[in-house]
Amino acid sequence: MSTTRRWLVRRTAGLLLLTTVTVATLLSAYVGVHRHVEPMRTQTAPAVLEVAAAMTALENAHAEAEQTLESESAALVGAGSDHRTQLSVANQSLSSAVEAGVAGEPGFRELQTAIGLIVAYTGWMDQAQLYGNDDRLREAYLFYADTTLDGILTLLAEDVQARQTAELNRQASPGLPVWAAWAVAVVLCCAFVVLVLRTQATMRRLFRRRLNPPLLAAIGLLACTLGLLVWFTGSTVNDLRDARTELQQVREPRVGVSDAASASASASASPDTSQQDVADRLDEPGWRVVLSSWIWVSGPAIGGLVLWGMVPRVVEYQHQERWLT
Repeated sequence: MSTTRRWLVRRTAGLLLLTTVTVATLLSAYVGVHRHVEPMRTQTAPAVLEVAAAMTALENAHAEAEQTLESESAALVGAGSDHRTQLSVANQSLSSAVEAGVAGEPGFRELQTAIGLIVAYTGWMDQAQLYGNDDRLREAYLFYADTTLDGILTLLAEDVQARQTAELNRQASPGLPVWAAWAVAVVLCCAFVVLVLRTQATMRRLFRRRLNPPLLAAIGLLACTLGLLVWFTGSTVNDLRDARTELQQVREPRVGVSDAASASASASASPDTSQQDVADRLDEPGWRVVLSSWIWVSGPAIGGLVLWGMVPRVVEYQHQERWLT
């Protein structure tokens, strides 16, 4: 085998190897960004919204009970029908947050503690209702209930929601390894282009042909693939960060226990509105995950174009060698 033919074979193998490594790196980098979309949409976002809804329901329940127990109709209606309803909503929301399992084992224990404290809070409110005619006892039990409620809200805000925030930040930020994979992928793409252009220049001298269309098509396909993946990755990162911002706004305390009555309508409506907004925002990057299949198509296509451009030249040079001998 002559030196030139050996060079053609080695260059073909090198291009195929570089194609394989480049495509694998692109796939890893792209999937590394999009692998958090589904967990955020189906687990983290619902858990954040459920905890926020539970806190709002508890605030509204307490405001309703305080107003009713201090009114003239307390003997007839007790803590109010809405009080029990809101407590049920809070329990159901926290149970749903437990099922999501976002905050891990510590978050699970904290949510279970909050659910247990709601039982204690309900007991204090029942006592306040039972002794509604005794102002001193009623106020004492309301004080215990208020203190217990503050403990529940503090636990949810400072512990559970803090863990949820950490998980949101992790999912919304791909992290250094993923960005490093993207940097390597871009460098490999540039190396592929340079190697193909140098191969094109050498083959022009050897075979007196100005262009090698399959090799140029391989560059074009790789460039289109890289551009498409970079575009969708940037859009997905922006959507994840926007969703995180919306969820953090849902997390923020809207009202205190004392003024919950004046803002209960807006507070109770906000989680539902935000849930729809977050769901709509995360539905779009969800289908972008499917584009990872495009990499499985474009990779073999680029390799096929390399073979199409190189193998005929190897065969052609082999025939030239036989003709010259």
